[in-house]
Amino acid sequence: MNLRKALLTPALLIAALSLAQGPSAVLTPEVKAQTVRELAKDLREEYLDLEIGKKAADAIESHLKANDYDSISDGQAFADRLNKDLSEFCKDKHFDVVYSKPVWTYVNDVRHQPAAQIENDRMWTQYNNGGLNKVERLKGNIGYISIWAFLKEDSAKLPIKAAMEFLSNTNALIVDVRDNGGGDPATVRRLCSYLFDGKPVHLENFVGGGHYQEFWTLKRVDGPRFAGKDVYVLVDKLTCSAAEALSYDLQALKRATVVGETTWGGASVSELDQLSDHFLVSMPIARSKNAITHTNWEGTGVKPDIAVDPKDSLNVAYTMALKKEIERTSDPDMKKLLQQILKDQEAKGAGSP
Repeated sequence: MNLRKALLTPALLIAALSLAQGPSAVLTPEVKAQTVRELAKDLREEYLDLEIGKKAADAIESHLKANDYDSISDGQAFADRLNKDLSEFCKDKHFDVVYSKPVWTYVNDVRHQPAAQIENDRMWTQYNNGGLNKVERLKGNIGYISIWAFLKEDSAKLPIKAAMEFLSNTNALIVDVRDNGGGDPATVRRLCSYLFDGKPVHLENFVGGGHYQEFWTLKRVDGPRFAGKDVYVLVDKLTCSAAEALSYDLQALKRATVVGETTWGGASVSELDQLSDHFLVSMPIARSKNAITHTNWEGTGVKPDIAVDPKDSLNVAYTMALKKEIERTSDPDMKKLLQQILKDQEAKGAGSP
């Protein structure tokens, strides 16, 4: 599978559009016809289930021919109507026709992006540190890493390397992907690779719509691995897409304990395509198929191993990690120190470490 167009998760797409400003679109019959025509083309050629894609394309073309869209003059209302008409067929959570108030000028095809846009993307991902928010060594030698998005692998690999080097001497790791809108599956694979030894581990496949790609952990990573140590993943209902893949795959491999609430429930890889000046579509082109379960979390979300209020999940995971370290250590002074840290943490209740 070779993604040629921009890959944005729902959360990242909404964030991008929220920054855009400009005049409202004039919704002419020609604009509506072009939008339907391009959307139908994408459905027939790119949708993860080509048979369903054809049925969906036929449906919106029939609505256009029957003049069902003639009375719609508002751009957002037109996008909403298209989504409604397609909801019978395209039930994937990543599918979304989106209205952009200003003209969308971003070049989605990575083969034809201008140098200025490429540089702007590089600066934006660098400013956001590849999606990594925070890295910390908690009391008791427990590692913590917060990731708000999995941005492109080439921008995230150095922050991931630095984080894992800093945390390499910790005894357990908490990976916080609460409110994580997803992103690049390759970045998820890179992070997962640090959690296993050098023997490649089969994580998942992406299948559908004529696409097929296997995802295995990397044979080589830049820096020390975290293999064999306990890992906890914190999730909530806003944990989306690629962040769900991290949670689901590590859970299925029994490599991590997932703590929090059931996640968003979108298991597809989607491309962003421009339909007309003001309309875009997030088009699911393939769906994850886990190597262990042979299924995914589409529509159901990732179910946590330990269901707790997301506000309490860090405290719960941290407390679990401390208790395990107390059980493992044979040094009386270290055991006493860890017990005091645990006692102090339990006294805080649901507060952060």
